Amino acid sequence: MTKEVKWYFVSRSAFFLALPLLELWVFRGEKHKVFPLLIAFFVALFFTIYFYYSIKKNKLSVIHPLLDTFLLSFFIPLTGGHESPFIPFYYAFILVGAILFYAPGAFSVATSSAIFYLFLILGEYRNFIPSSYFILGKEPFTETSLYLRPTIYILLFYFLAALSAYLAERLKRGLTELEKIRITTDDIVKRMEGGVLALDERGRIIYFNPYLASLLGLENIPGNIKDLGSAWEEIWKEVREKERMEREMGVDGKVLFVKGAMLRDKKGKVIGSVFLIDDYTERKFIERMVAVGRISASIAHSLRNPISSIKGAAELLGRDPEKDRKLIRIIREEVDRIENMVKGFLSYAREEKVDKRKIKIEKIVRDAVNSIKLSPEFSKRKIEIEIKGKGDEVEVDPIKFKEALYNVIHNAVKVMNGGRIEIKLDGRKIEIRDTGPGIPEDMREKIFEPFFSLDPRGTGLGLSITRKIVELHGGKIEVESEEGKGSRFIITL
Repeated sequence: MTKEVKWYFVSRSAFFLALPLLELWVFRGEKHKVFPLLIAFFVALFFTIYFYYSIKKNKLSVIHPLLDTFLLSFFIPLTGGHESPFIPFYYAFILVGAILFYAPGAFSVATSSAIFYLFLILGEYRNFIPSSYFILGKEPFTETSLYLRPTIYILLFYFLAALSAYLAERLKRGLTELEKIRITTDDIVKRMEGGVLALDERGRIIYFNPYLASLLGLENIPGNIKDLGSAWEEIWKEVREKERMEREMGVDGKVLFVKGAMLRDKKGKVIGSVFLIDDYTERKFIERMVAVGRISASIAHSLRNPISSIKGAAELLGRDPEKDRKLIRIIREEVDRIENMVKGFLSYAREEKVDKRKIKIEKIVRDAVNSIKLSPEFSKRKIEIEIKGKGDEVEVDPIKFKEALYNVIHNAVKVMNGGRIEIKLDGRKIEIRDTGPGIPEDMREKIFEPFFSLDPRGTGLGLSITRKIVELHGGKIEVESEEGKGSRFIITL
């Protein structure tokens, strides 16, 4: 039993057995509630015994986390139905599917979670599930709990499946590659984890260690540097001109880091050159993994904004029929924005592209401001936002550029307790001025750096994402600030 499987078995068994026992103790005096809880306990016990023998016989498969989503669905009506606090536990089983069974496991569990969850919602709404099974009572459905919340949950099921499967598959590939290149050191030169190439003054090869031969896939060692190819001849010429050199070079799909130096005798006469060659292919892979991690954090951060807007708009639906169309449009736009973020992540590894179209700057700014006004932070503060000017028609990606503006305005809102934000539009320039506390002088150069934040609860990605989006559109963003008086952000396209 591997550590991952042992952790999975112990944690899921503890959860599914402890939950009904806890409720049995709480409702021990109410006989009509005890019976469904006893059924739940014995079902969980049966599943646990089945899991134990499956693991003992090394027969663990993707069917096991799928069965756990069924078991979780069995418990949800007992813990509040569509208002149950245990619905997010579907996410845990999606992660288990990705960790143990990679992409097939992640998407299988996400699909089963979506099916079971929709069945529960419909079963409760249409009374397919007996009322006696809802021992905590049944809460009435609202438009949010019947339509919006299930949609968001299912989108997040598949987003988490895609994210976790991608990282699990990349990690698996990385571990496999790392295993392949392990070399046991038994001789400092012949077995060192790095290539060694030595040449005489004429470029003839006088030493070529086995590691380098293996790295380049050579069975017979050539006699001259020129026989290795033009790229190797170029680095030999470079070291002769500069005495020392170091740079990366690509060879047959590999990334090699080469350090070279001239060799001289005691009199200063050139007697040859030596090169140390490291395989940087894995390092580049790890750098990409780090980049994937940062993008994941960026997406998680960026998802907060549209979800806040959707929640705010959904809560206002039904109060004023005339405003419902506008609120529904906002919800649709924000859902599109979430979908765009997920697509952007899945298409990573290609250069990020923008879907430009002609649009008035004023419209994007007003859309961003409307989304801000629906956010929880804005409703808690008495802040006036004024838009001055019309601005030009520009060619931008409306969704991405709205996100850039949202991040700047949202940052201002978060640090203000009352006050005023003025947005001035002049041609292709957007100036956002606030009356907040300002930015300390020693931190103004850092605010656009990833993961730097003046807010301890922030991720430090908002403004770095904004700068990236602005630069993708060929623009620039600048900041001016004075402590105690506020800040001014200038975006120029």
